[in-house]
Amino acid sequence: MDIIVQTERLLIRKLVLEDADFILKLLNTKGWLEHIGDRGVRDIEDAQEYLESGPLRSYGKYSFGLYLVSLNTPAANKIGLCGFLQRVELDAPDIGFAFLPEYEKKGFAFESAKALVDNAREQKLFSKLYAIVSKENISSHNLLVKLGMEPQGDFYMDGKDEVLDFYLMLI
Repeated sequence: MDIIVQTERLLIRKLVLEDADFILKLLNTKGWLEHIGDRGVRDIEDAQEYLESGPLRSYGKYSFGLYLVSLNTPAANKIGLCGFLQRVELDAPDIGFAFLPEYEKKGFAFESAKALVDNAREQKLFSKLYAIVSKENISSHNLLVKLGMEPQGDFYMDGKDEVLDFYLMLI
């Protein structure tokens, strides 16, 4: 198990193919579909492909990616994802996070994001960090501001019409 960082309540580690069942569940939650988008993950094979072409590929190419967040308990319940994505539109990574509905609004997203940002700062992984969020996702806006990120205005993903909000933090 490749642990990235641990907090009092959370264990944050690299994803592995055996996490496909969790990925299938998370990527089909209402929150993911509304705020992040449908990735077409409908079965375990799709979830494994998502892992291979996304987080696992990112670890090899950039030395960072999305990580599994689980409770730091003997049961180690898998509760969400948090980590960094390198997008072709950006010159530095952006932070992303998503949690199962039953673990939202309990401070886990902020706790995992803060731990990963602090770790990135200590490891000198990058000098700045972005965040891209839909205008309707008020919870994520609040988390980003609490994390110390500053709004930079509107952002458009390549080939998409949706207007997103853009945040920046110097690490």
